[in-house]
Amino acid sequence: MRCKTVVSESLDECFIGTWIFASSHSDTNSIICGRLSDILCNQSGKAIVVVELFQIIGGRHSRYGMPVLARRDDEITFSILPAKNIKFDFNTQHECFSAGCEATGVRPVMQERVESDKIEHFIVHAPLDRFVINTHGFHNSHLVRATVSRDLWAPVALFEDRRAKHDEFSARLRETRATKATKRKEAAARKRPRQTAVSSDDDEAEQRPRKRGRIPQAAPRSRAPKSRTTAAARAVVSGSTMIGLAAGRSKRKIKRSARAIEAEESESSDSEGNGDGDSDEEEFNSGDDFLN
Repeated sequence: MRCKTVVSESLDECFIGTWIFASSHSDTNSIICGRLSDILCNQSGKAIVVVELFQIIGGRHSRYGMPVLARRDDEITFSILPAKNIKFDFNTQHECFSAGCEATGVRPVMQERVESDKIEHFIVHAPLDRFVINTHGFHNSHLVRATVSRDLWAPVALFEDRRAKHDEFSARLRETRATKATKRKEAAARKRPRQTAVSSDDDEAEQRPRKRGRIPQAAPRSRAPKSRTTAAARAVVSGSTMIGLAAGRSKRKIKRSARAIEAEESESSDSEGNGDGDSDEEEFNSGDDFLN
């Protein structure tokens, strides 16, 4: 029975076409690398994998400086291994530099699983079975470095004699700075005659006596006439009638309501009652004064 995935020793989910490192079936101490070609499983649950074998070339890539994978003697060979022998997966890239791969492919852009009217170009790989191990990748980088020989991934100095290159760069920098300083001095020297000519004209202008003149007086400010406001309305109260006087209006009379008249009568009766009480108090007080 064919399977879709298998789990490696490093708990990586490996599909068909995944690049893996695995232990050899004949010698568990030797490590082989290749590409998964098929995943099979029997009824008892034991899984086996078919690996297309590749080998690591002894030298680095001339341009990328990384290990290179190629077929053994340019022959297609396979190996059948138990699934438990898979160590981990890693990333590789096709060696397009030597194969001369170009972006000649054209395909429609997929939008929500539907082909759109837009097209995109993609690289069509040439039939060259050479691949570069991506040692700059982060996935399982520690396992790749522990498996691959250090000579194939160790950092390489950019210059063999670092001190000599540093002295060369510093000498070049000093020359550049000296050249710039000379140019600045020449530019400053060319500007000096112009500045002296301008300063001499300014000195002559300062030495000339200035004519005294009257200080022009400012024109007097005109004051706006004050606006006189008149009373908009006046009210005159006479007896029981209120006469309202307003500008441009005729006189009018305001009559009191019956309720207002009743209120005035009740107030007048209350005031008369209060007056009688005051007279009694005066008579009583007069008697007290007489007794004293």
